Amino acid sequence: MLISVSLVAGCLAADTKVAFSALPAAVQAAAKTEAHGPQLIGASKEVEDGRAIYEVQTKDDGKSRDLSFDSRGKLLKAEQEVDMKDVPSAARSALEMRAAGGTIRKIQSVTSGHPSATRPQ
Repeated sequence: MLISVSLVAGCLAADTKVAFSALPAAVQAAAKTEAHGPQLIGASKEVEDGRAIYEVQTKDDGKSRDLSFDSRGKLLKAEQEVDMKDVPSAARSALEMRAAGGTIRKIQSVTSGHPSATRPQ
């Protein structure tokens, strides 16, 4: 498993909030399958490199999970909030050192076409 630490940078693409029912049918179906039943919080659309990306925000047991899909419903990325106690000790030490006395408010496990990466916020 690859653990990557990075600071959150501003996003260049602007998100536009959309109703879940306004998402392409393939995205709605994939989101329902991938979400595993948590509460739907919202949905948005952004254009990256001329390509529409749809993000569905969910919450399960108090933790956020954001799912990004292409217009065909292919899951591109999943961001799952995790507890610090669930982060492997080496990664936890690296995160705490990188925070340099700051406060880590949230940690996400990011899964895409690559192995999971842990990212502090």
